[in-house]
Amino acid sequence: MTGTESLLCSMLDCGVLDLSILDDVGYDLGEICEDLISEKIRPTLNLITGEIFRKGRDALTEKLRWKLEEMAHERDGYDRGSEDYEMMQEQIDELDSCDPEVDVDWFFNCLDTHVYFLNNEDVYRKYLADEISDIESDMGFSF
Repeated sequence: MTGTESLLCSMLDCGVLDLSILDDVGYDLGEICEDLISEKIRPTLNLITGEIFRKGRDALTEKLRWKLEEMAHERDGYDRGSEDYEMMQEQIDELDSCDPEVDVDWFFNCLDTHVYFLNNEDVYRKYLADEISDIESDMGFSF
């Protein structure tokens, strides 16, 4: 273990292998740490990872909201009661049943840290596949 790794492990309350969890994160880790410190919270690897997952969940919430607005706008281009209108409304209702606050969770345990869908994964992937891919890239973790 190098001196730098030893220092980071001590500061983040983790083991040297745990540090690799942060390797692929696209979010600004310095900003995440500064936010924790500004709230008088000592950053640890678990807390930083939790913030990464919260940012991902919040991004998913925003993408979901945007997609629902986009679909409602498209639906409103059809005559009310038409087959196309009704089909779009069914899709909106299906997607509107999703709530990332309820549907997304995460687990911390050394190298087994992961984020996952508890509910509605098929619906998220059906309507938000590209958005999920972008979020996974930012988090450095896949759902």
